[in-house]
Parts: sequence; structure tokens; C-alpha cells
Amino acid sequence: MATKAPKTTEFPPLDKVTGGRSPDLLHWLASRAEYNKKAGGLWRVHDGLYDLTEFVHRHPGGAEWLELTKGSDITEAFEAHHPDIEAARAILKKYYIRDADWPRESPLTFEKGGFYDTLRTRVLAHVNKLGPGPARWTKFYGDTLGIAFHGLLGVTAFVGPTILGPGNPWGVGVLGTAGLVVGSGIIGGMFNVIGHNFLHQKDSFRMYYSSLVGGVGSYRYVKIHHALSHHLYPNTSMDVELSMLEPNGLHFFPELPRRNPKELLKNIANHNLSLLSAGTMIFLFKPLLALSGEKIWQHWSDYLVWFSTLGMTAVRSYAISLVEGTPIREMDGPTLAWTAARAFAQVLPMHAIIQGINTWYWSNVGVNAGHHADFVWRQGDYTPPQMLDFGLHQLETCADRVELHDVGIAPVITTFGDHTMHHLFPTIDHAYHGYLYEDLAQTCKEFGIRFEFTTISDLNSAFYRMMCTPDRLQELRRTVWTGRGYGGWVDPKMGTYGPK
Repeated sequence: MATKAPKTTEFPPLDKVTGGRSPDLLHWLASRAEYNKKAGGLWRVHDGLYDLTEFVHRHPGGAEWLELTKGSDITEAFEAHHPDIEAARAILKKYYIRDADWPRESPLTFEKGGFYDTLRTRVLAHVNKLGPGPARWTKFYGDTLGIAFHGLLGVTAFVGPTILGPGNPWGVGVLGTAGLVVGSGIIGGMFNVIGHNFLHQKDSFRMYYSSLVGGVGSYRYVKIHHALSHHLYPNTSMDVELSMLEPNGLHFFPELPRRNPKELLKNIANHNLSLLSAGTMIFLFKPLLALSGEKIWQHWSDYLVWFSTLGMTAVRSYAISLVEGTPIREMDGPTLAWTAARAFAQVLPMHAIIQGINTWYWSNVGVNAGHHADFVWRQGDYTPPQMLDFGLHQLETCADRVELHDVGIAPVITTFGDHTMHHLFPTIDHAYHGYLYEDLAQTCKEFGIRFEFTTISDLNSAFYRMMCTPDRLQELRRTVWTGRGYGGWVDPKMGTYGPK
């Protein structure tokens, strides 16, 4: 008879999973496999081990999800990524090999009849009833913004930096060029946020949006630190995104030394400068490091953004030819090469700055999307047993900005809106999330859970308070509401309530 695996009741200590809070994603993936080395390369789901080797390339979501997680525990990904969980379980059981006899790293549970299981059943029925219509809107907005972004890059290249070249046919000055660069960066950041919606779903060409717009890495990079780590284990030692931000002066956990309040503004300034420079530096220097033979994390999709640079170079070359009065088709080889070289030299710094602004936008929107406030749970805070339910964990580690709720799809998909619902069901298109809060309200009422909204100003000020306080959270605002702690605002339409 197989030995039953012991139950895990808490997340690993902060220095266990990522090796001293390392932001190295390859190390994080390796650490997950190392913990489950007794699996012998099999995939673990709950306490079962499965050989999915033959299924990898038949996986409806795409092979990459399983290739990245080989030899690891994929329980949370399996449960949260498949709303039709019974269909997924029916397929999984065909590949069962044996039971695991060691505890899981994560203590999160998916008990039948529990909060998340009940909510998921309701949500699946609601999504099926709505049909495919809502998702067409996110595709429309995503595709349209992508076209607009690349069109704006073309206009920016056509205008060009007047301080480095022969000007432009439209006579736009330095301030106009700067405005186009900043606007391109902001639109690019919005496009990046929309792209993240498709990155969570089954593989399609739209998952490459994050790579096309650029920033701090390819879609594959984001798939690891965001979809497979942060989304499944938010605000814990297994959330590698926090490890990526801490070197920039941000501390998120009560266990770690807090920043001196007198130095807070300096640290926030350093954080923002780091975000601005990160996208620029990675864009410029990652290709050089790869060519030098330096061992770095890279994927072919990291370099899709350079197609935009080449396109901008072609547009800028055309603008130079107009200003100088020599059509490109009439240029000889050396003249064409010199024109293209000048165009590239002018375009490259502009595109690098756009990369920095793009990264700054989506990183700041992400940091303030709902996880980082002094009233949001982080590892080390008070943790009642019922909070180990995956759904209740997501409720306590997310906040929802009321200004971005029930206001239409466009504001939501460009600002990480409806954030709790997105964390509960990351593979369900954003277009459905607004409809699904009524299912959440019904389930919260059934389980005695309070659901509240916050405001953008409350969330932002609470972020700064969190950065300075050494205190652990002793009151939960949703799972166990006593009337103390953060009250927020309860929407009567949600049907949820305050303390009994």
C-alpha cells in the first residue's frame, strides 16, 4: 500500500524557494523540479504523479505550459487554468503512474464543495451561457491597439529626432518628437497589458503581443514569472515577481527589514528610475550579451521587438530621402547604405526610450493593480485555516478598484482591472470577468465571505504605508471579517455584506 503524502499547512520560508529571493527564473523553475526530484521527471497534480510526455504536444493549451513544468508540481496551474475541471481530470487520469509520498510545497487546497470549487462550477455555467461573443471585444481592442501602436511608431520614426538628422518633411520640432516618443511608450504599455490577457490563454499568435511591444522580456519570460508563479501563489515565497522587484528598493514582506520612512521617497524614485532604465537596457544590451556568448536567459521571441526597429529604420530612411530630395529608388548602393545607417542611428535611441516608458507604464500599473497595500495579505500575516482554499487565498491577496469595475472592457484590459476575478480564473478572457462578479457575490454570501472594493487613491496610499510598516496584518478584510481593519466599500449590487 502506497504511503499517503503528508499535508502541507504553510508556504515555504522566504529563503527556501528562490534561493535567497533570487529573481532568476531558470533557478525558480529548477527549484520547483528539485523539490519534486523524487517524481523522476513526472508531473505532479495533488498527490498523484503523471507521465504527460505523450500528451505534451496534444495539450489544447499548448505544449510550452507542460514543457516548462516537467518534473514539477502543477496542481495550482491544473486547477486554475481549467474551468471545465471535470473534462481535464478525465484526460489526466489516463496518464497516472503512481502516488507521491512527500508533501506538496504549496498548502493551497481545492476541496470538493469548497469555496473555489463551488465558484468555479457557477462561473463555468455562466461563461457557457454567455458564449464566445464577449471575447471578440478583447481581440478587437487588442488588435486595434496593436495596429495603432505600430502606426504611431512609424509616425515617430518619420518625424525623427531633429537634433540628429536632417529634420522631417512635416517640420515637427523637438517637443513634437518628444511627445510622440512618450505617447508611443504609453500606448505600448497599454498594448502590453492587453497582451497579458492572451498570454494566459491557450497558445495563439496574440500571445506574442508582449514580445512585439517589448519591455523586459518575451512572452515566455512573462509566462513563467507571471502566469506560473505570481498568479498561482501571490504574495508568498513562491511568487517570484516579488523577488524581481525587491532589488529595486521595494520590500513586500513583514519578515524582511522595512524601509526607513524618511527614505521612502528616495526609494520610490529609485524604483521608478529602475523601471524606466530596465526596458531600455534590456532592449539595447541583451542582443550584445547573446552575441558575446554570455550565458543569459533568452528566447527567440525576445527579439521580435527588433522587427519594429527595422520597420522604423525603413520609414526614417524614406523621410530622409524626402528631406534631401533623393528618392530611395535612385540611390546607389553606398548612398542607400549611408542613409539607412543614419536612419538606424536616429531611430535606435528613440525606440530604446519608448521601451523604457512602456516598461514603466505596465510595471507601475501592475504594482498598483491590487496586491500591494497594508490591508492586503502577505506571507507572515494572520492566516486562518480556511484561507488555504485557493479561491479565498486569491481574495485576500487581491484588491479591486471600484473605479475600474463595471465600466466597460477598454479601461479594464489596459489597467489590470477586475483583478480578483482575473486571479481566480486567469485563462477566462477579461471580457467575461465583469459578468462573473454576480457569481462571486452569490458564493461569498453562501460561505459567509465579505467582498469589498477599494479606490485607486486608497490603494496607492496603502502601498506607501505598506513600504514603511513592520507590522503583520492581524485582521483580514474578506475571509474573516470582524468589523475591524480595512472596511473598503461594499457594492449593494454585489449582494455581499459586512460583519454579521
